This record gives sequence, structure tokens and C-alpha cells, in this order.
Amino acid sequence: MKIFSRILLCFLSLWLTSAPLMAGPLDKAKAAFTKGDFKKASSLAGKAGKKLKSKSEKAEALALAGAATVKMGKAGKGKAKFVKALKLDPNVSLPTEASGDKKVEKAFASAQKKAGTKVSDGDSGKSSDKLTKTASKGDRSPGNIKNYLPFGLNSYMQGKTLTAVAFGAAQAGGLLLFLNRKQAASDADKDAKAVIADAEANSATEEPAFLQFLDDNDAFVKKANSEASMALLITMAGYGLSVVDSLFDPLGTSKSASVEHPSNQAYANLGSGSDSRIDKSWKFDLQIIPSRESGLLLSMKQEF
Repeated sequence: MKIFSRILLCFLSLWLTSAPLMAGPLDKAKAAFTKGDFKKASSLAGKAGKKLKSKSEKAEALALAGAATVKMGKAGKGKAKFVKALKLDPNVSLPTEASGDKKVEKAFASAQKKAGTKVSDGDSGKSSDKLTKTASKGDRSPGNIKNYLPFGLNSYMQGKTLTAVAFGAAQAGGLLLFLNRKQAASDADKDAKAVIADAEANSATEEPAFLQFLDDNDAFVKKANSEASMALLITMAGYGLSVVDSLFDPLGTSKSASVEHPSNQAYANLGSGSDSRIDKSWKFDLQIIPSRESGLLLSMKQEF
């Protein structure tokens, strides 16, 4: 039990602290673009595109490189990179960091026309909204196995980071508490057996101190098992709620997440001329740290 608990603790700690790694190799390029260092952004995005494996990720890197190139005054080269990106992934969109820039949008629209991926949205952008809702609905379909992933991964796959942290913490914390309480009950039973064997060897099974020990130990084991059952219930409830949220979205969080998440952003940006930007300044670092007392210490760090 102890070995299993340690393995699970290591796994959960790795998962909870892996958010910065999951962001991908484009972070530095996007940060450089936001700061206005377009030459560095183009170079970093190009290097990231060579390292990334999937076509959609390579296309995203090329789109960022193209936007940075256009911002440097090289519209022709930027358009060429956009065309390459669109050929890799017809649904690739402009990076949010470049949204609202007329020169970049003009070059991208020209590249879409050349690549044959331009989607007409009319004058009101209703087609874009329809595509966004369709993509979101497809992500929440009952047949999508990603909606049943544990520890908040299902919510994360839909781009709902805060919801993923909440559900993941409930499941991970409940499971760790369950293992801790079951281990405590098991250790108490072992101690009781050792004390009983010693009392029998010394003919002290009728002494008040021994009988009191048995009563106290029995009460502790019952309490520990009760707490373990409650912790397991929390884990199951956290998982159940995460599945319900992934399938039905009762809180309505997927409306904004469908735009923020990379897999759906392509649909949301089609036909959109909005100048809105997505604020990515909030980052959370959730850690599970062994404490000196019995149990675990759960800490959260917020950066601005």
C-alpha cells in the first residue's frame, strides 16, 4: 500500500506541476511577439515548427511566424508562410496575439483565398458563431472518450483550465486521502496484533490498560475507514461531476473556452473581425508537498 501510494503521489505531483510543459514550445515565440520583438518571434516560431510533430501544431507555428514576418514589413514572405500553414491544416487561424491587425488579417485572407480555404461568413459573422458552437458540441459528444478522462484532463482537453484544476484537485485529493486513511487503518491493525500477541505471552489480556487500548484502537480503525469511505465518495463525485460538465456543460464554461482552446480557436476566428484579445496573464502552479505532520500539504501559487 505504501509503495502504491508513493507511486501515485509521484504521478499526481508530476501531473499537477506539468501545466507549464503542456503549454508547448511556442510560448517563447508568442511572448516575443507580444513584446513587439517580431524578428525573434519569427525565428522562435520557425524553430518550434521544426520540432513539433503534428500538422496542426506545425501549422500554428507557421501562422505565428507568418504574422511576425508581416509585422516586420515583409507581407509577401508572411503570406507565403500563411499558405504553407493552411496547406498543413486548412482550419489553422491567426494567433490571438495578432488579432485586430489589419495588415496581418489582409495577408492571411489573401493566403486563404490562394490556398482555397476561405470560408464566407456574410456580413454578421453568424457562420463563425455556428462553426464555434458545432465544434464545441462535437467535443462534448458522448462518444468522445476524452470526455471521460479522470483528474480533470477531460475539462482541460476542452480548454477549461480552471474547471480542470478544480475537478482534478477534488479527485486527486480525495484519492490520496483515501489511501492515507486506509494505510492508517492497516497500520493500526498491525499494531493491535502485535500488542495482543505480547499481552497473551505475558498473560495480561485482562488488564484494564490492555482492554482500553483495544477499545481505542477499534474506534480509531472505524474512524479511519469512515474517513476513507468519505474520501472515496469525494473522488467519485469529483469524477462524476467532471464527466457531466464535459458532456452537458451546465455552467456554460465551454462558450468562452471554445474560443480560448487551440483546437477550437480556428473555428471561432473564421469570419471574425473583432479586436478582442485573450488574456493569458494568469498562471497557476498547483503542487502536492509532503508535510512533516501526517498527511499532505496542497499549495497553490498564482502569478500575474
